Amino acid sequence: MPRARNAIRRRLPKQERSRRLVEAIVEAAQIVLAESGPDALTTVNVAQRAGVSVGSLYQYFAGRDALLFAVYEDEVARFQRTWRAWRSASLALPTETRIREGLALTLAHYRRLAALEPAFFLAHRGEILRAIAPRARAPARERLGTRDDLLRGRAVLRHARVERADVASFVLTRGVTGLLDAALAHDPAILSAPAFEVELYELIAGYLLRDQ
Repeated sequence: MPRARNAIRRRLPKQERSRRLVEAIVEAAQIVLAESGPDALTTVNVAQRAGVSVGSLYQYFAGRDALLFAVYEDEVARFQRTWRAWRSASLALPTETRIREGLALTLAHYRRLAALEPAFFLAHRGEILRAIAPRARAPARERLGTRDDLLRGRAVLRHARVERADVASFVLTRGVTGLLDAALAHDPAILSAPAFEVELYELIAGYLLRDQ
């Protein structure tokens, strides 16, 4: 679909001055979204907020979708960095605590995704991940939050009564991600409901800590 690709296409800056310009534009787009919501995300509004001409913006962003793509790209990359830092620092925590913290981090991320245009994100998630992969230290196959990381590996599953940690991890991560994606697509408001977080925790903890 060439038209879709062109709509999100962004010319990558090569010089430091150009990189700073692009960063300023993305930051301006984030501010416009935070202050006024998705309807206010226009090239004119973002250019004015960034203090640049619309022509300068169009040198790097093909239009509104390209701006939205860049904002989502920044959010996903930021979350991946936060997740990796937390994952390394939390290995010694009790399983219950790690479940709660990992779930809280992931839900906060999904709430930020929901605050923009969830349908756009879900439609372009693969492209966003591929755009991030060359810059990330993690492998390109790394996914968002719960998809491959939440409760992953024997470090978290060491107390669980499971025969195979890899299978248990697969079941949980795909299951939780499926629920979060469904919420993002069909009922974003539920992501902020305390009861939803409680139910997700009970689902995970009940599976991992059963019969203990």
